[in-house]
Amino acid sequence: MTRLGEALWSASLAFRLGRFDASAVDAFQDDDRTFWRSFWALPVALLLGFVATRLMLGAIGAEAGMYRRSPASIAWDVTGALLSLAVAAEFARAVGKAERWPRYVVAQNWASLAQTIVLTLALLGLAILGAASDLVQFAMLAIGFWKLAFDWYVAKTALQITGGQAALLTAVLLALSLVLDRLAYGFATA
Repeated sequence: MTRLGEALWSASLAFRLGRFDASAVDAFQDDDRTFWRSFWALPVALLLGFVATRLMLGAIGAEAGMYRRSPASIAWDVTGALLSLAVAAEFARAVGKAERWPRYVVAQNWASLAQTIVLTLALLGLAILGAASDLVQFAMLAIGFWKLAFDWYVAKTALQITGGQAALLTAVLLALSLVLDRLAYGFATA
């Protein structure tokens, strides 16, 4: 399979995960090459995240300058993504599932891309339709809840842990993300 074919296959598996199809986790190859290639999804997700942010700011009438992307804020995004994987590794080790962590990383990396694609397409559609600010904010909230459920499901199925353990990991990673987003926002507005 070509690299592009492999990337498209992995992205399609992530979308299956987004529909809560547990068989998608085991369809990912379980080897070092697949593990490292899953990190291709991160720069694409960062780029689409930038586009989604611009669409969201325009749709709710916020000034584009309120959320500038600087090299420092992008570095925070990358740091946050890698730090969340390190936290998940420690969590997996603590619950006796360290051997499942590479599969979690592959699934989570591609899931992040799928989530960002859905967010960007939703915001693009709302922008084209000229949706009201309230509708855009409601859509963001709905997508946010779906993202949390998606992250919970990836953790539960990829690590093969209980729903409660997956909820705890998802909550810890959400808290980490909120702290890092606040720090990145501070850098962007400084």
